[in-house]
Amino acid sequence: MIYLIGEIVLYLLAALLLGTGAGWLLRDWRAGQAVGAASEVPGVPGAFAAGPPFTDSLVGSRAGSPAESRVRDLEAELLGARACAAEFQASTAARMGEIEALTRRLTGAERRMLELERERALQNRALQVLHQQLELAVERRTPQSSRATGTAG
Repeated sequence: MIYLIGEIVLYLLAALLLGTGAGWLLRDWRAGQAVGAASEVPGVPGAFAAGPPFTDSLVGSRAGSPAESRVRDLEAELLGARACAAEFQASTAARMGEIEALTRRLTGAERRMLELERERALQNRALQVLHQQLELAVERRTPQSSRATGTAG
């Protein structure tokens, strides 16, 4: 029994070491992919994407330089992206309102369905009671009609 416990502990330690190694390699592999993807942004050199966004050369550059035009283009693109994000948020808020209204309607319909099911159950019970009363009336009437004709029953 102790042998089996030792073997299980040994396998758990081996799994811990393998899992740690695989996680470490996977983390490094994904980090390499992220840097590679950042360097492949169109129109942006790899060093610029991987390094700091602003350098001293941009601050001291003259008006009308390609860097400033690129900054203006990026700012215009950023404004467009913000406008799209705001539009998306507005449409999302409208959809959420629609979802809430539909949820309220669904809740009301479910409540109505439960009421109708209860009403149907009550009607079924009332129908059963009426059938029982009818059977009792038929049973009571049968012996009385046989007495009136004079037959023993």
